[in-house]
Amino acid sequence: MELGTDHGVSYFAFCQAIDELKIQPKANAVDLFTGDEHSGYYDQEVFNTVTKVNDDHFSHVSNILKTTFDEANQLFEYGSIDLLHIDGLHTYEAVKNDFELWLPKMGFKV
Repeated sequence: MELGTDHGVSYFAFCQAIDELKIQPKANAVDLFTGDEHSGYYDQEVFNTVTKVNDDHFSHVSNILKTTFDEANQLFEYGSIDLLHIDGLHTYEAVKNDFELWLPKMGFKV
């Protein structure tokens, strides 16, 4: 699970590893694909490019979710996430919220 995918560089590295190692997990990328105050803001073209790369190379191991982290959290059960990469807004408050919100999805109580 990657929270904050931006242009997909680190996310697609995870996808490539899953694909080449032929392991079972399905990767999930969650982002609004509009940018933020740290990465800068951008237009729909970033989402279009990430979606195209995913469709062309990784759709068999990857889901792209264009939504907020809080909304995506509702889609996953307790303990269903094995690896969590938090790379959203880089403020203490935002990362703390993401960590506390998603930790139960990894099977841990907050």
